[in-house]
Amino acid sequence: MQLGSSTMSKLFKFAATRKLLSNEALKYCQMSDIAQGIAGRCFSRSFLLQKLIVLAALVLTFRSAAWASGSVTLTSLHAIHSLGNSEASRAIPAAFQATVVYSRGYESLLFVQDGDEALFVAPPTTAALLPGDRIFIKGKTQGSFRPLVVASSITLLNHGSLPNPRAATFGELIRAQYDARLVTVHAIVRASDLVGNVATQRRSARLQLVTDAGHIEANVDSDNERALKGLLDDEVEITGVAAGKFDDKMQQTGVVLYVSNLADIKALQRVDTRFWSLPITPMDQILANYHVRDQSRRVQVRGTITYYQPGSAAVLQDGSKSIWISTHTREPLQIGNYAKASGFPDAHDRMLMLTDSEIEDVHIATPIAPQPATWRQLAFWNSNQPDGHQYDLVSTEGQIVTEVREATQDEYVLAVDGKLFNAIYRHPAGGFIPPPMRPIPIGTKVRVTGICKILDTEAITPGEEVPFDILLRNFDDIVVLEGPSLLNIRNLIVLVCLLLMLLFMAAAREWIIERKVGIQNAASAYAERQRSRILEGINGSRPLAEIIEQVTELASFKLRGAPCWCQLTDGAKLGKFPSKPDAFRVVAEQIPARSGPPLGFFYAAFHPHTK
Repeated sequence: MQLGSSTMSKLFKFAATRKLLSNEALKYCQMSDIAQGIAGRCFSRSFLLQKLIVLAALVLTFRSAAWASGSVTLTSLHAIHSLGNSEASRAIPAAFQATVVYSRGYESLLFVQDGDEALFVAPPTTAALLPGDRIFIKGKTQGSFRPLVVASSITLLNHGSLPNPRAATFGELIRAQYDARLVTVHAIVRASDLVGNVATQRRSARLQLVTDAGHIEANVDSDNERALKGLLDDEVEITGVAAGKFDDKMQQTGVVLYVSNLADIKALQRVDTRFWSLPITPMDQILANYHVRDQSRRVQVRGTITYYQPGSAAVLQDGSKSIWISTHTREPLQIGNYAKASGFPDAHDRMLMLTDSEIEDVHIATPIAPQPATWRQLAFWNSNQPDGHQYDLVSTEGQIVTEVREATQDEYVLAVDGKLFNAIYRHPAGGFIPPPMRPIPIGTKVRVTGICKILDTEAITPGEEVPFDILLRNFDDIVVLEGPSLLNIRNLIVLVCLLLMLLFMAAAREWIIERKVGIQNAASAYAERQRSRILEGINGSRPLAEIIEQVTELASFKLRGAPCWCQLTDGAKLGKFPSKPDAFRVVAEQIPARSGPPLGFFYAAFHPHTK
């Protein structure tokens, strides 16, 4: 028997008449009808299979149409869990009951559970709820690591009991099998520290725990430091809500337990460590007490090579996913080729990576175009949104602030909107001589392309700014967009220095002129005084010889100190006569008389090279 096309057509008409399906859903059903017809011809003896196919298609189309129209409200955790993230992102209405298994109102954390199903809820207020409270939640779904609900209202129904916790292993927790559920874990306490919330001035504890298979973290709502420190090195049974640590692509990188109070931590075997009384170990001998049993299994990933540093690291990218590959291989790998990498999974600072990896280039070109990104998109790390850029091939713009060549890398510091980041080209290992550093004038606007490497996220709250570098593959990853502006700091400094020099020169010239004028004025005044004294002497009763002496002094002053003297006809020599006249060039000027022979000669002695 077969379910024929006529029967399917009747179903479609019935659904359309009752307005159970949208036009888009009807088209989907018609496509399912065609597929079912083909299945009927190929498997005419498989009636049950055909029936299941049709029923599944109808269920999917009815559900999609109902959610698209917003006419259906999800009334249970099971219904919400049946959604995928893409469906949950449609903000489907939800109204359901559940039991609070963990609440930290001041940080907007709320986990609820009903039976074996649990969920994270974004509460509408910071009101405190207690573990065991039975509540009624109204809100809308949202896609995340798993679908969650953004609540618009929460009503307290009564206070009940908590569900029984599920014993969980590290492997189950890291695979998120009990996400948001109340679990119990056996572990050893490695570290205990108090952390504070600056906005609310509240403190809680953060424990670092080690299990047989890996490390986990526990956030405990207690600030009893003495009791918490007393748990160090103890084997404990800890009960809390299972959650994850995530990177900015919402990929799980670790396990977190949210513990409501200190009573949820039971010491199974106490160890009286008294660590401050331990014997002192020399610093160079601490590894004598190191012991790790690593049972991690090798995994394989595939993607396009977007970065390669021989003997150190590579990056593979596949769509929106990318991963850091720590490797010792020095084989030639071509950036832009498809490759396989095999190694051991690890996570540091909420970053996924493979260690001790082998890489095989399959020599198929699958180049990836860099994603344009702003400084804000690269710097603001958020583990609650899946749109981060860590280890992605990106391109961004900035202005060169400075550049420096170091022993192992070339570093360009770029600025954008007052924020700084580094673009780094690492020199090849193995003694290879790096190419000359590409000189770029300060102030040049450039576009850099490379791998976005987040530097530190361990202590970062989602939404905070983190430092990052852009790892360049070669100097072609720097493209000059615009030359440096004339109005830059360097040019302004040069301009200021030039103006200061001009101002100094103008001031010096003014001082020289003033000094020269002052000297001239002083000389003129001195000469005038001497001339007046000579005229007074002529008109008075002073001896002629004294007057002539004054005349030679005035002449010597006017000739800038040249020795001057007067040789009269009667043999008298008056004035300043040089002791070695042969060493000078002597100029003589005759002193004529009104009648008869001259009265004498006036002499001036100059240095031979003086004009």
